Amino acid sequence: MAADTQFPWTEPHQKNLESERRISKNLIKNYFYSMSKLASKIHVDLKAIFINGDLTAFGHDHELSTFRELLQIPKSWTQVHLGLGNHDYANNVDDCFENQCSTRMVKYMMEQKALYSNMDVEVTHFPPANEEDWYTVVYRGSLAYSLDIGGIHIVQLHNYPTYANQWNSTNYLEDILEVFQINDSLEWLKRDLDDASNKNRSIIICMHDPILPRRFQNLIIKYKISAIFVGHYHSNIGLYDRNTESDDIVPVFGSGSAIYGTYLLVKFENQNRMQISAWNAKNGDVQKIALQNLEEDFQLG
Repeated sequence: MAADTQFPWTEPHQKNLESERRISKNLIKNYFYSMSKLASKIHVDLKAIFINGDLTAFGHDHELSTFRELLQIPKSWTQVHLGLGNHDYANNVDDCFENQCSTRMVKYMMEQKALYSNMDVEVTHFPPANEEDWYTVVYRGSLAYSLDIGGIHIVQLHNYPTYANQWNSTNYLEDILEVFQINDSLEWLKRDLDDASNKNRSIIICMHDPILPRRFQNLIIKYKISAIFVGHYHSNIGLYDRNTESDDIVPVFGSGSAIYGTYLLVKFENQNRMQISAWNAKNGDVQKIALQNLEEDFQLG
């Protein structure tokens, strides 16, 4: 479990943009190289990497292009499943020319739809009624998706479960008006959890920002979610302090960030138990992080 590659973000920020890009690119490279080394070091078949949001800093073309390039490192040896965060399609709405930044990142996520037949999105085309009208394409949904790895059902909700937004973007090259309606994922999530529960799957939820509204808490308690993995807070790695009713039942884990070189290894020894350890990718190497709150197995729901 990983998060916040967020190219070209650095902490602290660099005064020189080229320096920031170079440093960020090296951090992300080391992040991915470390995961590969870890798999070899402990002799495990790493089934997948999940990146829980903020793939880029703002969704600019050069940012996504560099992220695509860097993503080829882990994709050469395992599956990679992506989530969007606030930096990808929230912060930049109405703050980028023709909303191209948020549009770019949503379309990039929709490229993954071939991998996830249940992705929550529908596309509707409206031909112009007359010569003065634009050809209009409406994209509607939360972009949430899920997949099974063995007997584990893993759900990706992107930013947070109730995130909703709307914007327009004009595609001048093709004379198309594109309308984006991002809906909350709760109705889709309930249907997905119903299906997974009927199949007796253990369920894990991934998202970016650990915002847990009451309606979402009710669902994760009802369906006995095993764990939630989040990003957003770059320095947070491991189990969050439990301070809500749902936390007492469903543990929430910070997935770390490329900026701090931290990530989690999640191992399923069987259908009942989950082991989690924290790792540091400093200089592309593999260093275990000693966290007291991870020195136990976690019960799967």
